[in-house]
Amino acid sequence: MAYKTKGVFGVGYKSKETNIKGCPAYVKWVNMLQRCYYRVKPAYSNTKVCEEWHEFEAFKIWFYGQDWEGKQLDKDILGDGSIYGPDTCCFVSRKVNNFLVGVSESSFGYTKNKGDKEVYVARVSNPFTGGREVLGEFGTKEEATVAWKVRKKELAIELSKEIDDKRVSKGVRESVG
Repeated sequence: MAYKTKGVFGVGYKSKETNIKGCPAYVKWVNMLQRCYYRVKPAYSNTKVCEEWHEFEAFKIWFYGQDWEGKQLDKDILGDGSIYGPDTCCFVSRKVNNFLVGVSESSFGYTKNKGDKEVYVARVSNPFTGGREVLGEFGTKEEATVAWKVRKKELAIELSKEIDDKRVSKGVRESVG
């Protein structure tokens, strides 16, 4: 490869000859590097990009081999969420991505006081209606968590049926413990 320039957030580089004007792969690549190496939000503090993808051309080859149009880059479904790379990334619809945000139990609901008693309300985002479902009020956090897990798993199974990529479909089904 010809002379390379380096400097996209201190890690990314590309060939000088590579035309990036209007290139969707370049936009995704820069956004990915930005999440990991520039103004890192807490959710990305332990996230890195594999060395292979520090080179734009390597990412670009992978990118154009995927079903990417109108989709979002995800690193959590196929991996543990700590690295962007060809084996851990896929493209998913906004619907799938939004559903997976907040899969952890800590995002299941909230507490409220009823008189002098604390009540746990379980709720879940429904990817089919776009709204939040209230699953009920529970006396303990554990009971609310069970209700949340059961419904989240049901929704994950239904959502996975809409996904053509078998690896991603399986990942969505398994996203809720």
